[in-house]
Amino acid sequence: MGAAEVRVVVRKFDGSLHWHHSMVWLGEDEFGVWLGAPIGTIYSKGGEGEVYATEERRVMLFPRGAWWTALFQAAPAQLDVYCDVTTPSYWPHKGEVTTVDLDLDVCRIRQDGSVFLDDEDEFDSHQRQYGYP
Repeated sequence: MGAAEVRVVVRKFDGSLHWHHSMVWLGEDEFGVWLGAPIGTIYSKGGEGEVYATEERRVMLFPRGAWWTALFQAAPAQLDVYCDVTTPSYWPHKGEVTTVDLDLDVCRIRQDGSVFLDDEDEFDSHQRQYGYP
């Protein structure tokens, strides 16, 4: 049986298309749905089309009903964990998952394990502009 492709669609709060790419269904457990991406996975942004191809393997977790997603990146990525604050994931069907990016990101650096919060300025701006919940 072949791996099932899942289209990952990330939008901004105003509904505009943000990041979008394909991943492979890995499974589902008590933590949520797990998707994987091989080296060379193409990431597109908005209407720009292809922006980059991954240089590392990736696994992404979409927890049920949670306001975040988690991306785990193998070396050579500098960040090994990247959590996005998002609306809960929506699955219109098994071949697509959609989230709305709420800008804040919690990131861990592979080299020293330090953690930082990213895009606080974007969150503050968009919170006022879009009226985030």
